[in-house]
Amino acid sequence: MLPNFGHDYGNIASMNYEGDIEVLISDFKSPNYASDMLSANPFEIPALRKSINFAARMQQDAFQSILDRSTLSADKDVFNYFPPEILERIVMFLPSPDVHSLRLASRVFATLSLSERFWASRFLEGHEFDYLPEVFATPPTSWRALYLSLHIWASENSGMGNRSRVWLSVKDLHETLGQMKNVECLGNVISTALEPEAPKSMPERESLITAERYIFEPGTHFMGGSRVLRARSAEFPQHLKMMLMSVSFVDTPAGLFISGLMFVGADGVFESLGYTHKSQMEHITLPEDQHVKGFEVAFDWAGDPADYPRRRLTDVEGISLIVAQFDALKLVSLSRDRITKKLQEPSDRLLWHPEIPSSEIFLDGLRPLDEDVSSDVPIMTVFFGENDGRYIRQMTAINTHIFDWCHVNRLSFEFMDDSIERCLGDVEYEIEQSDRVPLRFPDHGNSMGHLEIDGGSGEEIESLEVQFDEDIIFELKFNLNTNRTELVSNGDDPFDVPWTKVTPRGKKIIGMFSQGAKNRWGAKTFHNLGFISTNEEQE
Repeated sequence: MLPNFGHDYGNIASMNYEGDIEVLISDFKSPNYASDMLSANPFEIPALRKSINFAARMQQDAFQSILDRSTLSADKDVFNYFPPEILERIVMFLPSPDVHSLRLASRVFATLSLSERFWASRFLEGHEFDYLPEVFATPPTSWRALYLSLHIWASENSGMGNRSRVWLSVKDLHETLGQMKNVECLGNVISTALEPEAPKSMPERESLITAERYIFEPGTHFMGGSRVLRARSAEFPQHLKMMLMSVSFVDTPAGLFISGLMFVGADGVFESLGYTHKSQMEHITLPEDQHVKGFEVAFDWAGDPADYPRRRLTDVEGISLIVAQFDALKLVSLSRDRITKKLQEPSDRLLWHPEIPSSEIFLDGLRPLDEDVSSDVPIMTVFFGENDGRYIRQMTAINTHIFDWCHVNRLSFEFMDDSIERCLGDVEYEIEQSDRVPLRFPDHGNSMGHLEIDGGSGEEIESLEVQFDEDIIFELKFNLNTNRTELVSNGDDPFDVPWTKVTPRGKKIIGMFSQGAKNRWGAKTFHNLGFISTNEEQE
């Protein structure tokens, strides 16, 4: 088993399962089964160090031209009109094989003297020896000599072969960590496992409204998500008031993530939290000094939040305290002080996808949206036409996807207009993300359910009934306003449990919602399923 850093160690590892948990497994039973190249140290390569230290000028190579430009006529060569500086920039930009071809095709390039800057460019990003960044720390006497010597021995050296193999994975990590050089985590320090000597301790959880996802405490089993390394706070005795908010980002192989925040008031006083990268900041300006009531945050996102779950951090009053928690690179938890002690509305305290619903609508599901609802797995919503259900009378069918014999994990809705598409479920927001989750009943496979609805004649969904255990739904049927009940899952499941009915409070069903099971592969299965309804009449 190998630590999963988001890559396959240069194509020598693959994903598998230990029980219900997805793990990364080496393709070799032990290091003894690996080839000499895979066993070689890709970091310490003695032959490379020797080549750098003892590089001497060499006289001939495949690029060296024996032609004398003064004896050649290059009048018809279009490159003849370019100054030497432009010609040199062209060859520095091109890959080495293309440079060789160009020198064979053009008399001007055939007689161009290749400078040391050209040979040094062969070690820059995008060229054949870009996986040797240490050469710039101790430059050779001759870049040309080093380049030519590498062509002689590097292909036969196990360490160089292993370095080349893993470089893409190492490069991403190297570039990410490079952004953190000389970058401090700003703000009032709060004690954590990494910084236990800090004078301030973390405020009581009940005193904060917190947005975070899959945070694992030190010493607990860690298979994904985040661990908090540093915590910072900022206090605002008169409530947070600002004219400018700056958001700092860190660039990782998985995309941009928020790394820090800065708030600036009209008096020029500012508060900073987290890692600030001045070259990667976005600024939000307000026309005047304004109080901030809260935030809306999207997880796994920096940019367009359309494809990511989100939640609110608001209360009845402004913000007096902000607590931010960070891993080694980015913001992983954001809190504000709690004013209201009663349980907030679901729209204000839970994680939603694709958008946070209005507090004016009814949400009625198999399980209540109370304090026991997980904030790690988002609640997915689908509306039958904008936010007012205007297309429900055009609905023609409901299709279900049944995973692993009896686990209902997707609903798709068809309408008279084929351009209208609505779907609920089967979107992966679990810790162990994979298309191949472990099967409970491998002999049965997957199947589909289908229900036709005559929406044009006024037939509509009225309620639903499910069979479920403590975690997941495994049978589903819909009741229609025409006294028709249709099963849309397999009727031969192995469970003998009663049916539970879900009926909307509102007069008009305008959509549905679902939530995946927290400990059963996320949205691969339904943990909760219900209706979105309203008492407002459709126009």
